[in-house]
Amino acid sequence: MDEEKSRLYTGALFGFLQSLLMAFSIAIPAFYFNSIGVSLVVYAFLLSIGDVISFLSKPIIGNLTDRFGEKNFLIVGVLVFVISLFLIGQTTDVLLLAMLKIVSGVAGAILFVVILIYGLRKVKATPDKKVGLFGGIKSSGWIFGLLIPGLFISTFGISNAFNLILVVGLFWLIATIH
Repeated sequence: MDEEKSRLYTGALFGFLQSLLMAFSIAIPAFYFNSIGVSLVVYAFLLSIGDVISFLSKPIIGNLTDRFGEKNFLIVGVLVFVISLFLIGQTTDVLLLAMLKIVSGVAGAILFVVILIYGLRKVKATPDKKVGLFGGIKSSGWIFGLLIPGLFISTFGISNAFNLILVVGLFWLIATIH
């Protein structure tokens, strides 16, 4: 397989995993925050903080990946994103939850930018078809990422859902390193 196809499919797989964990990062904390009595308003605020920081950091991240390389940012992004999501399930302190949502927002932005750059940088011929394929595979992670947590939590409990994040993250990290 040539480099263009390899990067496209690998990038789409990374995009799928990123979308899966992004959906986990919305669904699992919602169940968790409800179980510890965090109001819907606070949850919405925490989601907004992560999104604003993510939005603001994307141009900076794009610039930094040009200088330091995609793979380093992908590895660091996966580690920070997964660990911050896992740690959300280990605390009930709202200030710490806000900090972890900020960290996961920045890590999510890193992953979004780096995966797009990695997967689509070498696309030359028929870019519409390849970008569509990439987007379709990446977006399908949302389907499973919103479905799996509800099923998993009802069977294994909320604390084990945060362990699921670690397992998926470890799989992703191993795939990234190789």
